Amino acid sequence: MRTVQVTDLVRDVKIILNENIQNDPILTADLNQIELEELINGRIVDAVRSIHEAAPSEMLDDGLDITGSVQTYGGTGAGDHDGTGYVPLTDDFMRLVIFKLATWKRPVVMAIADTDPKYPMQKSRFLGVRGGVDKPICAITTGNSGKILEFFSVAPGTVAPVIEKAKYLPLPKIDNGAILVCTKLYTPIMYECAALVSLTFKDEIAKSFFEIAKSYL
Repeated sequence: MRTVQVTDLVRDVKIILNENIQNDPILTADLNQIELEELINGRIVDAVRSIHEAAPSEMLDDGLDITGSVQTYGGTGAGDHDGTGYVPLTDDFMRLVIFKLATWKRPVVMAIADTDPKYPMQKSRFLGVRGGVDKPICAITTGNSGKILEFFSVAPGTVAPVIEKAKYLPLPKIDNGAILVCTKLYTPIMYECAALVSLTFKDEIAKSFFEIAKSYL
């Protein structure tokens, strides 16, 4: 992921606003640039989160490593589990980027929620109903100690599951004047932030900014 200085993002959002507020009495009335910068700064985290959640998976960067240890529901040795289990997630988990076990033929890039109609099917005792190594399924839910990523890939009699690749996008936060963003999403983030600032002024141009941000996704 790309580390962006907040001052650079504030500057770029100000440019967008200044190019579009020449005939807008509400925005031009605010001559206090420091106040405007504070407003932009206060909307950055919301803008990054909104775009990171809405973007298609192919526009995401690798993200951060999921470092939790695999826990299986049927045991940990060869032959004593059925291909289902979970991985603990950190508190800053926001969105799955990719998850793949070594035995899978394809990765999962979109996890389902535990409210999804497909989720109860993964608990079925009939093997053909659950996800398999050809088409595995992951779900984000809550375990005893917090948020977890469950995986369902029927593979009875195999060795203990081994993670081949596991990445996620964290909840955005400003740290030491910088924030992590996906490289391809910087432009829509700028327009999303400009839209959120415009909403503060109850300005109609916010709708146009939202539409521009969406057009980049």
